[in-house]
Order: sequence, then structure tokens, then C-alpha cells
Amino acid sequence: MSENTSKLIKAINIVHDNFWMTDVEGAYKAINLALEDVDIQDLISKASMVKDIRKELRLEAKEKGMEKGLVRVWESCRLSEELEKNRIKNTEAIQGVLTIHLTNLQKALDFYRQKTLDKFYDQEKPAIKSTNTYKYTLISKTPRYEIRAITNISTEVPEFDEVRESLNRIGLDPAQPLKTGNTTVLRLYSQNEYVEVTVQPSTVLIVINMKEPEEGRVEKIAKELLELLT
Repeated sequence: MSENTSKLIKAINIVHDNFWMTDVEGAYKAINLALEDVDIQDLISKASMVKDIRKELRLEAKEKGMEKGLVRVWESCRLSEELEKNRIKNTEAIQGVLTIHLTNLQKALDFYRQKTLDKFYDQEKPAIKSTNTYKYTLISKTPRYEIRAITNISTEVPEFDEVRESLNRIGLDPAQPLKTGNTTVLRLYSQNEYVEVTVQPSTVLIVINMKEPEEGRVEKIAKELLELLT
């Protein structure tokens, strides 16, 4: 995979992560950085040309009544011929598709910033807080609180004894973690709270339900968990 292709794919993932945690400016920044050295119109033009060629080839295969098992192989060979004829590299076609996706994400961000995001929350738009290893936002829907975090390093759930010792210090009793694929779920209990933590390699979602809401306590739980996981 070329460096430019990898850069575009990484930018798309960053945009999705930042929008998930309501960091619209962070999402815009990722798009702008990814596209600053890209000939946007050239790549989009080439991607559109490839799309048209594929459409024509599928129509031709249908008109010839080709067997389904042969269509993909035939189309792949003919597509390579057409790309060479039009002087389009495979990497340019892929980057063109990724560039289209990024520009569409930019349009979606414009729409949400203008029409949706500012009206979605009953309170002021959540602030983005950051440290050297993670950034997070707190979305308050009392008595339910949601903390969405993106980490700069891969998250890691420590051994259960360490998890229990750390969380017992702030009055939480953890159940055994549940792991499925690259996702780990932690469930934590106290007399006043139920906390569910979903941990993935670069994101953490913390949902806190409280009988007696206390935002200072929410921040304390969030920071303890994020420090533990990073």
C-alpha cells in the first residue's frame, strides 16, 4: 500500500472517531491535512472514469450472456487493459475513491455543524478535554453520563486484580471483563452507580448511570478508568 493511500485511509478513520466524540474541528483538521498535498479534482476525475468503465464492462458482460463465475475474472482483465489505455494507475483509482469519501465526509460535517450538532444537546456543546495519551468529552443526560474518548496509544485492560484494586479505591466493584475480538466490556457497580465501559484499541466509551447525579464524581471515575486503560 502506498504512503498516500495509507494517509487517506488513516484520515477517514480519524474523522469518524473525532465526529463520534463531537470534535468537529478535529475532524475538519484531519480532512484538511490529508488533502493538502492531493490533486483533488484529478483523483476524483480518475475515480469517476474508472466507475464509468466498470459500469460499461458489466453491461457488456450482461449483453454477452457471460456466466457469473467468469464475469469477475473477465472484468478484472478488461479493467486493467482500460486503465492502462487511459493511463490511470491502480493507486490513483483507489486514492480517488478515498478522496471522494473524504470530500463527502466534509459535506456531512458542514451539514451537521449547521443544522444538527448545535441543536442536539440540551446543554452547551460538550468541551473536549485532553492529556498526552487521550482526549475525551463528557455528554450529560442526567442521570446518565457518557464519556467518549480517543487514545493516542493502544488501550490495554490490565490483569483483573489490578483493575479491581484501582477501582476499589474510588468505591467501584468490577465484574470479570468480557472480551469479544478486539472489544472488552467492563461492568462496575456501587450503591449509587452502574458503569459500563467498552474498550477498543483506540477508543473508550464509558456510560455511567447514577441514582444521585454528581458531575464531579463522573469526572473522577472517567479519569481513573482512562488512566488505568492507557
